[in-house]
Amino acid sequence: MRVLILAGLVGLAYSQSCSTTLSGIYPNLTICTSWAAANSVTGVGICFANSATIVAGAINSSFCKCNKGFYGNNSCFECAAGFYSLAIGATNVSTCIQCPAGFYCNVTWDAPKPCSSGIICEAGAVSPIPCPAGYYCPTPAAKLLCNPGSYCPPGSTNELNCLAGSFCSNTSTQTVCPAGKYCPSRTVTPINCTGGNYCPLNSSVQNICPSATYCTTPSTSTVCPLGKYCQAGVTQPANCTPGQLCPVGSSQAYTCPAGSFCPDYNTTTICPPGASCAAGVTAPSTCSTGQYCPEGSMTAQLCPTGYYCPSTSTTIICPQNSFCPPSTLAAPTTSFTWCPISVGDIWSTTNSTGATSYLRCYCMPGYYGRVSSATTANCFRCPVGQYCPAVHTTCSCP
Repeated sequence: MRVLILAGLVGLAYSQSCSTTLSGIYPNLTICTSWAAANSVTGVGICFANSATIVAGAINSSFCKCNKGFYGNNSCFECAAGFYSLAIGATNVSTCIQCPAGFYCNVTWDAPKPCSSGIICEAGAVSPIPCPAGYYCPTPAAKLLCNPGSYCPPGSTNELNCLAGSFCSNTSTQTVCPAGKYCPSRTVTPINCTGGNYCPLNSSVQNICPSATYCTTPSTSTVCPLGKYCQAGVTQPANCTPGQLCPVGSSQAYTCPAGSFCPDYNTTTICPPGASCAAGVTAPSTCSTGQYCPEGSMTAQLCPTGYYCPSTSTTIICPQNSFCPPSTLAAPTTSFTWCPISVGDIWSTTNSTGATSYLRCYCMPGYYGRVSSATTANCFRCPVGQYCPAVHTTCSCP
């Protein structure tokens, strides 16, 4: 006859039938937790906690042995956390083995379980944990401290170099380099930018303050304002002087170009007709009578030879039959002079335009003689039987 035996003990939940006779065979020798008294139908005993009979036909509690993960006699004690034992019937704590590094033992009665990459399991681990911040774990059994200039976030298998433009004041995180400082690779503490240099957020080197800007602080670059200029590496802009061009964002002062005038630091105006503009002036200079100053003049010029200048912005070539002497400020050439007239209203003439002197005036064809001054001409009609081509002082026969 068989009796149903229930074992509701700590760590156990067995429901097995065990023989009540000396010759009975336990259906499962490792988990049956009861023993049967000899020649008894109902006399069935229960093994003490965390033990079981391990042979057939057990007749008393001496057949009860501690389960895996436990040890003792008549009472079974569990191995300490982080230890395990695969022995059945262990009686001494020495059978409890510490879980080795690289493994974890979440229960005392199972074999150690391997840890994965980025996990640290030191000797005696009861559960896997990520490699902590500030450390790196090349293997699950090794936890190494991150070196200065490197950082190791949780779960690191190797240390990471602190990148240029960042700093690592602690070995667990990387922080962006602040404005006004710079951070080369593997920086632990950001380095201060020096005066005249510019270090915006995330700088890996200090940069000279760019030209056309100024840097009152190493964290700020400001565009050079109107009327000033800023060379590279300055902390304050320099003032321009009148007659210079310094628009917003100037890296140097530019002299107002000749032929123009600059009434302010931002405006260039071409010199108007009748005036001249040397380099670096803020207003044009009016030309004098007898001078010629067309638009864009850099200097005032005397009226050109062979021309007359009725105004300071106008030149007209001297017409035929007249002359235009070179102009001077004392005797400006504002109009032309006709060649002189001889007695009898005989005109002298020039053979082209642009004559510069009465010496270019001659008696007209058919006449002979000479012009002796700007106001005097002695011209005579050629007599019968002779001819006088142009520019002749005497007559001749064919």
